[in-house]
Amino acid sequence: MTLTPTLDPSNLAAWQTLLAAIVGGVFTFGGAFAAKFWEHRQQRLALRAAFGAEIDALLKISEIRKHQSNAENLVAAWKGGEDFLPMMFGSPPESDPVYANNVDKIGLLGNDAAEVVLFYTKLNAVRVHLKLICDGDLKAMTLQQRIDWVEQGLEIWREAKPRAEELVARLTRKAAGQGIPRTMSR
Repeated sequence: MTLTPTLDPSNLAAWQTLLAAIVGGVFTFGGAFAAKFWEHRQQRLALRAAFGAEIDALLKISEIRKHQSNAENLVAAWKGGEDFLPMMFGSPPESDPVYANNVDKIGLLGNDAAEVVLFYTKLNAVRVHLKLICDGDLKAMTLQQRIDWVEQGLEIWREAKPRAEELVARLTRKAAGQGIPRTMSR
C-alpha cells in the first residue's frame, strides 16, 4: 500500500503566509540597508567635496596674498642685514568652517582622513607663526631668532602645500566619482 501525500488547504495557507512574511522581511531589510548605504555614500561624497573646496580656497588665498614669497623676502632682507619689524594687520582665523563643523565626520573620508588632519594641523602651525608677527611679538626676538622663526613657518608650509594640492585633486576627483575602481571603497 502506498501513501500519497495530500495537501491540506488549511496548512497550505499557513505556509504561504509564513513565506510571504519572510520574503517581505527580506525586502524591507534590503531596502532599508540600501537606503542607509546610499545616504552614507552621499554624505561621504559631499564631505569630500566640501573639504576639497575649503582646502583649495585656503591655498588660493595664500597664493593671492603672496604669503610664501613675502615671508621669503622678509628672511632675505633680514639675512641681508636689514633689521626691521614687519607690519601686519589682522589675525589669522582660529578655525575653518568645514573642518570645525565636520571634524566628527572625518572618518567618512577613509584613507584621506589622515591627510586632511595633517593639512589642518600644519596650517594651524603656520598660523601660530603669522599670529606672532601680526600681534607684534617679533620685537622681543633677536634678528637671528626672527629669521629662524619665519624659516620654520616656511618649512612647514613648503611641505604642506604640495601635499594639500594633491589632496584637493584627489578629494575633488573622488567627490565626482571619477577615477576609482568600483571594487574599491569610496
